[in-house]
Amino acid sequence: DITNWSVCDSFCASLTSVRVDPDRVREFLMPYLESDHEYEARFGAVMLMDHFVSEPNLPWILETLSRCPARDYYARMGIAWAISVCFAYFPEKVMDFLQDGRLDADTLYKTQRKILESNRVGAEWKRQIRAAKPKVSKG
Repeated sequence: DITNWSVCDSFCASLTSVRVDPDRVREFLMPYLESDHEYEARFGAVMLMDHFVSEPNLPWILETLSRCPARDYYARMGIAWAISVCFAYFPEKVMDFLQDGRLDADTLYKTQRKILESNRVGAEWKRQIRAAKPKVSKG
């Protein structure tokens, strides 16, 4: 059992064998990404962030993270962190996602905060994040 964010994040980063069969790992992760348990959901989100961020995977990552039912703090922070990393690589596409209303207000706020804290995001994008008035889901 993973019972804290530090163990979760360290464990995920160490799983470099994901590259051997990413499709199988992706299938393995789905129950975690659909879990309402805090650290199961964080595990799924951090695994996506650590091992799957790429342009072809981006639509699947964003859709999957937006539907994650877990509402506890560390699950939502893991989701926000993963989306912020996606933003660092694909800002235009993720900005569209942030503005389309698929995230609940709490996760959207956490995501914006993570983007603003990132050293990988330029000043102009940070200005746009601050100025954005995105819609939020009722979830």
